Amino acid sequence: MRKILFIIQLAFLLGLPLAAQVAKTINCTPGGLYTSMTRPEILTVTDLTLSGSIDARDFVIMRDSMVSLTTVDLKNASIVAYTGSGGTAGSGTYTANAIPTNGFFYSASVTGKASLKSFTFPTTILTIGTNAFRDCTGLTSLIIPSTVTTIGDEAFGGCSGLSVINIPLSVTSIGNYSFADCTGSTSVYIPSSVNSIGSVAFINSSGLINVDTGNSNYSSLDGVLYDQAQTQLIHCPTLKTGSFTIPSSVNTVVHSSFYGCNNLTVVTIPSSVKTIEQSAFYKCTGLTSVSISSSVTSIGTYAFNYCTGLTSIYANSVTPVNLSSSLSVFPNAIKSTCTLYVPIGSKSAYQAAYQWKDFINIVETSTAVPVVNSEAVKLFPNPVIDAFYVNGVEGNASVIISDLNGQAIYTRLIDGSETVSVSTLPRGLYIVKLIFNGEIFMRKMIKE
Repeated sequence: MRKILFIIQLAFLLGLPLAAQVAKTINCTPGGLYTSMTRPEILTVTDLTLSGSIDARDFVIMRDSMVSLTTVDLKNASIVAYTGSGGTAGSGTYTANAIPTNGFFYSASVTGKASLKSFTFPTTILTIGTNAFRDCTGLTSLIIPSTVTTIGDEAFGGCSGLSVINIPLSVTSIGNYSFADCTGSTSVYIPSSVNSIGSVAFINSSGLINVDTGNSNYSSLDGVLYDQAQTQLIHCPTLKTGSFTIPSSVNTVVHSSFYGCNNLTVVTIPSSVKTIEQSAFYKCTGLTSVSISSSVTSIGTYAFNYCTGLTSIYANSVTPVNLSSSLSVFPNAIKSTCTLYVPIGSKSAYQAAYQWKDFINIVETSTAVPVVNSEAVKLFPNPVIDAFYVNGVEGNASVIISDLNGQAIYTRLIDGSETVSVSTLPRGLYIVKLIFNGEIFMRKMIKE
């Protein structure tokens, strides 16, 4: 409060308008920014342009002392190395050509420099350090130059004002939480050069992901981030709405991958998924229904915590997933209002299982398993003369052939992908239902 009163009084005495843009251009020497300006300038400069050389001590001045600063242009400046106690993160060594750790982030108060709206990097910059722009909520204009190779942990975490995030081709490494909580972003471009993306790099960020098709480590589909083979679902942007079916290639739903996706209402987990990691669907408050395939063998701590809108969970495994090593998988609030649907004959097992038994409403149903449309399961040839071949089935599966009235006229158990004879059936149109791994796949079949 005293600082604010001092600024107001100083502005009045000097005749400086509080809301005016005050520009300053300085040819700097390392650690010399503070002495290059008068006290009134330090307090009132909004647009700062630097040339020459600066180091981590000068970032301290920009961050802590220049209370009105909105625009920083370092295009013609270079950042040199510094060792000492006067840097942005205290004592240590600060490398050259790097935005230093905590460059514009106040670690003591855990806040960023909210006044900063625009930043132009030096043309020689190589690294954006840990927490460099963390929680700079006013930052709206940002172009990462093509010299940058590394984006550090939480470098842009909490930059909720950023809209379009374009990562240049020079970048190879994106750190942990580097773009976390970028809730205003609409799009993120990841080039082919990126070979490492840290843990929860985009957690609770809204921008749709677009990975260059030449990237050998990562890929994207409909704005969602995957590993290159799409066996791991890494991040679903919070902009996604409505129903979402996880692709049948995915075997792992990664830690916090759907965190904060509160506009999703239904999620279907296919038979390919084995593992749902911790906090995978944390704070998906709009989620009303989720179907957990019988193939899932592991569900992590807090996987569905704060999913307060859930009204139905389809647990399609006859044997409940063992949750003994996972804390609070489901929020306590929903266990009295959400119906847990389980396969026929398994209710007693769920009523005895840790955490599953806490659901007040456990209902056995033969139709708990939703119909899944997946190209992984194929029936050919079609039309059929004497027999058709089933492909894409692993293990035992039930084959049920029904007429158009829904009357089952043929039932058989198959083991894996094999041939099914229909030579005795008359010509006509039929519905083929394949049931395996706790899911139902339906196909139309023409018998000639």
